Amino acid sequence: MRRFAGFFLFSFLLILAGCQKEFSTETSNNLSSGSLQNDLTGDCLPKVVSGIYEKQVPLDGLTNTIDVTVDVQSTGTYKILTDTVNGFYFSATGIFTSTGVKTVTLKGEGTPLADGIANFTVTYGTSDCVVSVTVLPAGGASPAVMTLAGSPTICIGYSISGSYIIGKALTSASYVDIQVDVTTAGTYSVTTPVSNGFSFSGTGAITTTGTTTIRLYATGTPVTPGPTNVPVTIGTSSCSFSVNVVSGATFTVSCGTASVDGDYIAGVDLDATNTVDIDVDVTVLGGYTLTGTINGMTFTGSGEFTMLGTQTITLDGTGTPTNSGLFNVPLTGATNSCTFEIVVFPAGKPATGTWLFTKAGVGTPFSGGVTEAVFDPNFYSPNLYFYFYGINPGTGDQILVELVDASGSIQTGDVYTLSSMTGNTGAFTFVGATDDFSADPTITGNTMKITITNHNVAGRIITATYTGKAEDANGVLQDITGTFTVNYQ
Repeated sequence: MRRFAGFFLFSFLLILAGCQKEFSTETSNNLSSGSLQNDLTGDCLPKVVSGIYEKQVPLDGLTNTIDVTVDVQSTGTYKILTDTVNGFYFSATGIFTSTGVKTVTLKGEGTPLADGIANFTVTYGTSDCVVSVTVLPAGGASPAVMTLAGSPTICIGYSISGSYIIGKALTSASYVDIQVDVTTAGTYSVTTPVSNGFSFSGTGAITTTGTTTIRLYATGTPVTPGPTNVPVTIGTSSCSFSVNVVSGATFTVSCGTASVDGDYIAGVDLDATNTVDIDVDVTVLGGYTLTGTINGMTFTGSGEFTMLGTQTITLDGTGTPTNSGLFNVPLTGATNSCTFEIVVFPAGKPATGTWLFTKAGVGTPFSGGVTEAVFDPNFYSPNLYFYFYGINPGTGDQILVELVDASGSIQTGDVYTLSSMTGNTGAFTFVGATDDFSADPTITGNTMKITITNHNVAGRIITATYTGKAEDANGVLQDITGTFTVNYQ
């Protein structure tokens, strides 16, 4: 899927969304709906793998488990399972009685056939993510021999993740990766003493010798602010690492200032471009975690406020949007409650066709083929939404044309005024090797109009012309004339 900054008409489509239908998350047969949470690489996020896995040793279904995180959109029964890899698999069934982010434990069944790394795909509804499980050689489930890097004083090469705030229970998002030197491969089970109301623990297997890291997850609730020294012991070696515990900040969030970046398309994973900048007003310094979850997406920002007053923080988006539509993301973690809007667009379908246009005074036209289109009468009901995306493989030139039809049907003779906020409107966006052009209701002076010369409904073919002024990359209005033909699915 392309990544094209500013591709969609976030600004004026949000205005049109006032007449959008509500998107129901109810499902038939009382099935729940929602999505698995994952990181930018597709790994389940967060996840915890428990138990020892050894070649030719059956799983016990009790200690051999994996925990995954699910954003539940509607209540009902659920079945979450993995594929069968190397002779074993994981599954869980039950009932979600409330919505929101849940942790589900999947029990392992079967017998590992070979040692090594087994990569499982976890599936829930239409969403999936990946969990890796290490299988030891036969007879290899004896304790590993290893020492902590930095023993006997300060641990070397450790990395702390998560937020540690007074009075807030820690989750699997809080952990330490700690460096060890392995002389004999095998299993490990490590638990630190409780320090300042919390501790770290982890179990697993190491299949190679040398320097590596193990992950210990935090549990408990921090009590006192400041650096907390956490001792850890493995065998005869010991060292300690420091965790900074902070007081909880007091702040309000202004959802009206939310600035959303990135593309949001149903079924397409969010990446590093999907962020939200939002203003907060801090009255008491300290740590913070601001989170919003909806429709398979989670937006999170955490850290420590070191100055009072109004400031901007960034929320990072993860997950995969489940449905298209307009969604109000509820934020938690501040002293007030509010929501900001995210428009998730329908996933494009393969299409064919051609596009061509010329800029006044330039003899050589820009042109290319159509590769993707959406024709959706329900997305902005009662406004029909249509777009096509095209590219010239030789030059890399890209075009996107969007139409919003106020009558709910695109007909021969319809005219779309790209400067209008109401009625039949749309947008024209072109990013090329030598020129960029844009025309939409947010651009002053744009006079672009798109006229449908023919809509073959049975054949699903739209032919149109477009003409008028569009803004180039330097903010100068240029006269544009062109045509397109799109065969959509």
